[in-house]
Amino acid sequence: MVSSFEGLCKFDRSTEKFTRYKPSANAKFSDPNISVINEDSDGMIWVGSHTGGLCRFDRQTGKFLPEYFDLGYHQSQGDKAGLKDNVHCMYKDRGWYTMGRK
Repeated sequence: MVSSFEGLCKFDRSTEKFTRYKPSANAKFSDPNISVINEDSDGMIWVGSHTGGLCRFDRQTGKFLPEYFDLGYHQSQGDKAGLKDNVHCMYKDRGWYTMGRK
């Protein structure tokens, strides 16, 4: 899987073709501009968007899960530091496993 401005892309080596997965336009997580991806120990793909959202993608079903995690990285008016909404990186740590579970 690779992230792109148009969703997630999966390359099939046998056919040498890409399959694109885009979030639904009416879902809570609808931004196809995916900036980062990471996989948890359950095989779920976590994706971060250019608009500051975080969501999970189920590679077995090929669907983005309906949950949405707003990380609160919104630029406020007059923000002199220029903080943007973009999620630039994602790391796993020991707490990762419990973070994404109900």
